Amino acid sequence: MKCAECGAERQAGNLFCRSCGKVYATPYVADAPDAAPATAPTAAATTRAPLVDVAFLPPLRTTAFRRTFVGAVAAILVVALVITVVVPTVRSLTTTGGDGQGGIAELGRQMAVYLDNANGRASGTYLGEDRVLVAAQSIIGGGSITVFSADRNVGGASIIKLSTASDLAVLAVPGIKNERLRAISWGDASGAKSGDRFFAIGYTGSGAVAVAPVTISGTQQRGDVTALQTNAQTDPTGAGGPILDATGRLVGVSNLLPRDRTELGAVAASSARGFVDGPDRIDMPSKAVGACVTTPGAPEHFLTPIQIEGRIRAIVNSASTGFGRRNASGRFEGLEPDVVREVARTIFGRAGDRVDDCVEFTASIPDTRLALLLAGKVDVVVSGNSTNDLTPGLHLATNGYFTPRQYVLVRSVSPITSLSGLARKTVCTFSTTYDQNFKSANLSVARVVIEDTLANCLLALEAGRVDAVTASDANFAVNGPIAHGHRLIAEPLAAKYLSYVMVVRDRQTEFATYLNQTIATLTRNGTWTKIYEQNVKPLTGVDRTSP
Repeated sequence: MKCAECGAERQAGNLFCRSCGKVYATPYVADAPDAAPATAPTAAATTRAPLVDVAFLPPLRTTAFRRTFVGAVAAILVVALVITVVVPTVRSLTTTGGDGQGGIAELGRQMAVYLDNANGRASGTYLGEDRVLVAAQSIIGGGSITVFSADRNVGGASIIKLSTASDLAVLAVPGIKNERLRAISWGDASGAKSGDRFFAIGYTGSGAVAVAPVTISGTQQRGDVTALQTNAQTDPTGAGGPILDATGRLVGVSNLLPRDRTELGAVAASSARGFVDGPDRIDMPSKAVGACVTTPGAPEHFLTPIQIEGRIRAIVNSASTGFGRRNASGRFEGLEPDVVREVARTIFGRAGDRVDDCVEFTASIPDTRLALLLAGKVDVVVSGNSTNDLTPGLHLATNGYFTPRQYVLVRSVSPITSLSGLARKTVCTFSTTYDQNFKSANLSVARVVIEDTLANCLLALEAGRVDAVTASDANFAVNGPIAHGHRLIAEPLAAKYLSYVMVVRDRQTEFATYLNQTIATLTRNGTWTKIYEQNVKPLTGVDRTSP
């Protein structure tokens, strides 16, 4: 039988024309040969031909465009053929650079979709009808789901079944029935040998189909789930995408386990098929113990991932007195850890110190704290960040949980009791911003001295070289001025400063709203004031009743 596209002979059992790369809906079955004397079947005769033989896929060719036809009718047919068949094939093959994976890329494009929600993008595997198989972690806590086929929005999806044990879920996507997709054929990689070729298919963050060669060295049992042992290094947005063998059959599904990992694992086709064929149910038991056990909400609810894990993971300061510090026993103390504890209390409903069981604190390192958030290692950063530290499209800020104010510090024995008493005095600061704000207050000071650090200003104050020091109350709290024989003038400067905000990942708007509501509640019921008076006021002597 000849290829309808280029006229070359088709090979039996192949989904592709080896000459032009055209993809067919079904493999070609050759006509039976003339009858021969009956003999015992040989191994070659009984071996089933592969659906796709990637080794024989040709590089991109353009011979179809060089054909000549006589007559206007033939020319019209050529144009129609190029538009409907050749052009899509050329576009799909060029995405793989002509490295022999073009056929698999085209097959993957017909089997894979991608979804988008508050968690970001992830891939999915088309099962047929209106069903799509995805990685559970890509949809848990992500809110509403939109599914795409190539660059086409095919509509919303609902969760039919889900299992956190296998990290798999099945979606119903009504609009996908109208797409020209190919349902997967189940395969098996349990007998994989050295040299066998496998390919992980998935969409990248930019929306392009990626084909990654994968080596499968065996299987591993994880409870009731059979996992493939692979060397996959696929983009995490490929989670939920199919892993195909060289014949185009599905042997595994890429996934992400557990939720704080960014590298891909793989569930074997045997477990995936058992899950798909099994009952429709949501199975996501909580991993929490003791005080933190709670019933998770709907899979897509923004708090569900935290409830399943039984803890909220937060980055806080560990060396900032008053705001976040580890005590001698290793417990985090300060305004920031206590605010996080109140958030945990609203999620898990626990009182007293038992709430510490529901929080996993990570010490803040300025260079990595926001990177850990984006990598999914933590749920929230509460570590003195302002909106100036954040990148639009990556981070989302809450309302402020603390707003610094600029104060003036004097020695306890100083006669200065108000800002007006600074006339003709010498004031030290370590920031040009504080200097500008101080000068704008028109206090008629004799001069302002700028040192490299607040510590140097405090030394100058002790030595009598300056009469006062100006900085924010947050700066002063870290240095414990009251304990060192200093006091703050109760009247702050009028200058406004950016608030310290909690930071979550971009698009987690529901979580950010929840945190804003928690901050407002803590302020309204007086809990914020109690936290402040316990942690910061003893260091500064300043009264405050709200962030």
